[in-house]
Amino acid sequence: MKAIAWCIALLFCSAVIYLEINSIYSVLSFWIEDRHGMTNGLDSFRIFVKYPIDMYHGMLKWILTYLLPYAFTAYYLALVFLRGRKGYILLTLIVCSVGALILSVLWAKGLKRYSSIGN
Repeated sequence: MKAIAWCIALLFCSAVIYLEINSIYSVLSFWIEDRHGMTNGLDSFRIFVKYPIDMYHGMLKWILTYLLPYAFTAYYLALVFLRGRKGYILLTLIVCSVGALILSVLWAKGLKRYSSIGN
């Protein structure tokens, strides 16, 4: 029963991390008027996580793990489920928490900067 609870928690954290990444992209529109070009470029990093992160080296692996943590939405989750690598459980929870903190800070700062245009 405990293993099932961890699986559900990890799946939830992976979904939250994915949501956080996309929300941070959206929050950038408080500062960047035309962010679509940047978002499309950053969003293309999702393609890289269709393949094992271990096949990438150096900066790209670091970006996919820590800067844009798409690796935590699939790859590290699969390592826990398929290979029993329990060390990634705590790391996934930390990345999820840090992402929530970053998103909430950016959201609060963005709301202060927001100005409505219209009637």
